[in-house]
This record gives sequence, C-alpha cells and structure tokens, in this order.
Amino acid sequence: MMSFWVTFVAFWVLVASFFAGDGPTLGGWTQYAPLSAIGSVGGPARVSAWFFGQLRFAFSAWASC
Repeated sequence: MMSFWVTFVAFWVLVASFFAGDGPTLGGWTQYAPLSAIGSVGGPARVSAWFFGQLRFAFSAWASC
C-alpha cells in the first residue's frame, strides 16, 4: 500500500513541476544535460521538482517488490 501512495505523491510532484517557474522544463523526458543545464530553459526549480518526482517513482517501484 505504501507503494501506491508514494506513486500518487510522485505523480503530483511531477505535475507540479510543470507549473513551477515559467512552465515545464524543456530538457525532454531524459533531462539531457545540454538542454536542462541552460538556466532560462531548464530552471533549477523545474528540474529539481522533476528529479525528485522521478526519485519517488523509483522508490515506489522498489517498495512494491
């Protein structure tokens, strides 16, 4: 059950990353460094929120095992 709730929180963190700053990060789904490292395109708040959302998804996948 913990895996479900962690996935739920991770989803909302990823959705919130689209609204942080000036909009979603333009680094793509891989967050490739040349694209995500540009300040006006990547934005530290957007990339950080996206990154922590991905970490939560990874943790929920691990917790479901």
